Amino acid sequence: MPDKTRLSFTLNGRTQAVVAEPFVSLADTLREGLGLTGTKVGCEAGDCGACTVLMNGRQVCACLVPSVQADGTEIHTVEGAGPDGVTDTLRRAFLAHGAAQCGICTPGMLMAATDLLVRTPAPSRGDIEDALGGVLCRCTGYIKIIEAVADVAAGSTLTAPLADAGAAVGARIARVDGFPKVAGTDRFGADDAPADALWMRIVRSPHARARFTLGDLDGLKARVRNIAFINDRVANVRFTRTVQTETDQQSSDWIATVTFRYTNAPMAEGDRYRNPLGFQVENYRADPEVVR
Repeated sequence: MPDKTRLSFTLNGRTQAVVAEPFVSLADTLREGLGLTGTKVGCEAGDCGACTVLMNGRQVCACLVPSVQADGTEIHTVEGAGPDGVTDTLRRAFLAHGAAQCGICTPGMLMAATDLLVRTPAPSRGDIEDALGGVLCRCTGYIKIIEAVADVAAGSTLTAPLADAGAAVGARIARVDGFPKVAGTDRFGADDAPADALWMRIVRSPHARARFTLGDLDGLKARVRNIAFINDRVANVRFTRTVQTETDQQSSDWIATVTFRYTNAPMAEGDRYRNPLGFQVENYRADPEVVR
């Protein structure tokens, strides 16, 4: 595991220093290292755009950017006002149009729209659609999002309407949970964890019936504090292996480095291959006792 390094960058207008592993994603450093959970992680492959932030004035997928690349840069996230307050203005428009629905894509949409309006003050509808095209809305609420961005581009200063007492039924008003969604402060399942909680990662066998053992784990246990393995003995029939660690990165490193040895695997003796979870598998001879 690479040693941690000290990084310094401008974050939402303020100088920020953080100690992080250089090749951990910027999204993880923002969320886990700095507690800025407004940046959401959806796919970790750069496909969904939920983790979009601005780096040196351009939108990037924070899940793909190694943290070390942020050193010395200027970064804007959904928690900030944005360059020249553009993100704040977009926030008000999103509330007025009801553009924040479940809220997962909203931070990415706001940052992508901020990028557009800073660079193109008077965009066409096509420009808006292109700028937002890298952020997927699974609620399919694109129309309200596009209209909100278009209103800001036209100079509108819309604010969320408030209904008079007794007149809320049938009126168009701001969602009760709308502001936390556009501010990046709404809490989702991956955004919070009890103090001193451990990460758990389950590895399932790619074979329906087989027997396997884990390799030598003493070195890993000595290197990682508070690591625990559940049922890590030889097992039969539709087994799993579970590891608990202090950080998600530690559990990922465990999967990447531990060798799993199978018997009764459906390949020739000595064959090696990568299974869908990405860890190395080594096959041995068939065991008739297991296949019955």
